[in-house]
Order: sequence, then C-alpha cells, then structure tokens
Amino acid sequence: MNNSKITLLSITPEIQNVMGKVWEIAKGKVPLECINPETVNVDELLSADLPTSEFVNTIWCIEGMPRAFWDQFDRSRHAAFWEQSVRILDLKCFADNDEYWTPESLANKPLATTVYNSCMKIIQEAYKSLIKEGISSEDARGVLPLHINVLGTCAINLRALKQMISNRVCFIAQGSYWLPVIDGMMKELKKVLPPKTFRSMVNLPCYKKSFCPIESNVVTRLTGEDPNPICPIYLKRFAKDKEEAEKFTIQRHPNYKEIKEKYFGLIRTLGMEEE
Repeated sequence: MNNSKITLLSITPEIQNVMGKVWEIAKGKVPLECINPETVNVDELLSADLPTSEFVNTIWCIEGMPRAFWDQFDRSRHAAFWEQSVRILDLKCFADNDEYWTPESLANKPLATTVYNSCMKIIQEAYKSLIKEGISSEDARGVLPLHINVLGTCAINLRALKQMISNRVCFIAQGSYWLPVIDGMMKELKKVLPPKTFRSMVNLPCYKKSFCPIESNVVTRLTGEDPNPICPIYLKRFAKDKEEAEKFTIQRHPNYKEIKEKYFGLIRTLGMEEE
C-alpha cells in the first residue's frame, strides 16, 4: 500500500541568528559579540546559490517508501542515511499487512494487479518457509522484493537538498517514487523557510526555458517506444498535437488524468504556476 509520510524532524535552529553571524564573520573583523545578525537579509542569502546554505542542516523521517526508492535516495554523497534493515525486521507478514509499494502503472489493470499482489503473497510464504526451516533472516531476506516498504531517516544540508530536489522533480527523472517524497518535503519546508528561500529550493529547467532539455527522452513516450506516460508539462507546453498525444497516452494509461493532476499538484506545492 502506498501510504508515504514525510516528516521534518529538525532544522538548524535560529536560522536568522546563525546565518547572520556566519555572513558577518566572513565579511570583516567585527568581534563576534558586536555582530548584529538581524541586519542580514537571510532570505536573500539562503536563496542564492552560495555555500552558505550548507550551514543549514535538516533531518528527515521517511515512512512508507520501498527499498527501490532508498537505493536511489542514498546515492547522494552529501547526506547521511539510516534505514531499517530487512536483516533484523520481522517481515513474515509484510504482504498480509500491505507493507509494499504498488506502482501507479498497475492502476486500472486488474489482471496485472492480481499477478503483482499474488507474487507478493508467494514471496511472503517463501520467506516464512525459509525462516521455519532455520534459515537466518540475513539469508532469507534474499527473496524479499525491492518494493517492500522500509522506514528510514536522512540528514542533509539545504544546498544539497536543493540539488537533490531539482534533479528529481522532473517528471521523467522521478518515476512514481519521488513525487510523494518531494511533495512531503516541500510542504514541511514551507512551514520553516523564508518565502524566497522556499521558492529557490527547486530549479525546473523547462519552467525557465522555452524547450524541454531532455526532449529526446520524452518523445519516445509519445511514439510508444517507452511505455511510461508522457510528461504533463511537455504535453501542455511543447507537444505539437496536444489532443492526439493525450488521447494516445490515456489509451495506454487510463489513470493519466490522475497522474497529471498529482504532478501539477506538486508544481503548485513548489510555488510555481501551472501555466
């Protein structure tokens, strides 16, 4: 079941005080006790692409996301990760408890959904049988699927988080994994960051340019060579025959309107206008 929850556990406290001092210390020889951090426009400072945003650290709890997502997420070299280990978890009832991820591509495809869910049950029974036969959970975990959900935490500074979100907010790059994570993160950040800093968290190239930077990848989805759905932004802004393209996509993905609305919902969360 896809029931992700993203929680900001902590962020560097007193950002105005800390960042104001960091900025002023680098500028001159004013004694620390004489620095007035309130004179610094921290919103401007953090929204700029400067190393100063690396001084603001965030810690996250991410629930309800599959191992396949964590395999992508923990590639960042500028973050720390700690996630549940399937080596020690009791996972003998993971399928019965719906503790696995269901891809959006299965929507409105009852036969495929039945095959997928049945496979999860088979894997669960195989895992239970191995444990019953005395096989250690460390070895039995080898049969567990990449879509089994695990809970984890992440510590990452604001600058690295900006880069990660900007890299993954693209519809083509995110798949179905990243949308709920980015959406959850941005909703949490909106509560704690100054307005301009919040808006600077995402750099979506096609919103600043009059073309799609990865159009060659997108076009294969229009021709059917790539079975995944077309990017809603590309369809709206750049596709030559929008009606035909959307009709073709809906034929292959009956839930495309829902996918499109979810993505544009994320765009609105990010503070960008849906043009």
